[in-house]
Order: sequence, then structure tokens, then C-alpha cells
Amino acid sequence: PHDERRGQTPEFAPAFEIARRAGLALVPHAGELLGPAAVETTLEAIRPDRIGHGVRSVEDPRVLELVAEAGIALEVCPRSNIALGVYGSPAEGPLRTIVQHGIPVALGADDPLLFDS
Repeated sequence: PHDERRGQTPEFAPAFEIARRAGLALVPHAGELLGPAAVETTLEAIRPDRIGHGVRSVEDPRVLELVAEAGIALEVCPRSNIALGVYGSPAEGPLRTIVQHGIPVALGADDPLLFDS
């Protein structure tokens, strides 16, 4: 789900498994509006190829390490993070920390029309 506050991640696991069997990349949204526990739950329940956002994983060193060990890329969308009030400015965002932990990053614009990115 795009708004990770709606529903429970494990409820979506069967749908993601259908997508996996169809050969599709699994790119759930997690860890932007909800904290690091949402990232951990997503890793466990869905085993994604990439996580849309995931920036809040930096708030728990253990979760950040789980992301790094899994080799999961994070799609970081700084403008979206600011627009949604996750961070007040680009300098507050965790991009540098994520990269320093060896986590692959895909820089994204999220929804350019909505966030003027």
C-alpha cells in the first residue's frame, strides 16, 4: 500500500507472493510515515526487492543493519519526506547515513505533481 498506515503489512503478503511468482519486482512502501518497525515487518512479511522510502530505518541501528544485510535498496524521495513532515529540510534527511551503511539507493521524486519535485 502507498499509505503504510492503512492495513497491516502481513495482510498484503499473499498478493506480493502472487507478484513474485509472476516475476514482478516487489517494491512495497514502508518506513516513511511509520518508523523502523514498519521496515522490519516489511522485510519479514514480504521479502522485497526494494523498499519505497525506508528512511525511518535509520532510527533503529538494528533495523538499518537488517536492511544492509538483506541487500535491499531503498527508494529515497527527499522532497516527499519534507512535504509530509518527516524531515524539515534535505539536510535532516538520512541519505548520507543510508549510503554510508552500504545500502543501495534509488533517488526518487515520488509523486512529482503532488510534491512539486
